[in-house]
Amino acid sequence: MSIASDKTRVSIVIDKEDKLKLEELAQADDRSLNYVINKAIKEYLENIPNQ
Repeated sequence: MSIASDKTRVSIVIDKEDKLKLEELAQADDRSLNYVINKAIKEYLENIPNQ
C-alpha cells in the first residue's frame, strides 16, 4: 500500500500493555490504532516549548 508523498512510514516498538491501552482508546472513539498514535504524537509536539 502506498502512502502520500508528504508522509513517511515508521516502525516503532512499544510495551504490550501500552499497545492494549492505545487499542482500547481507539476502539472507544471508533478510530484506528494508527490514528490514536498519530494524534498522541501531534499533541506531544504541539506542547513542546519553543526552543
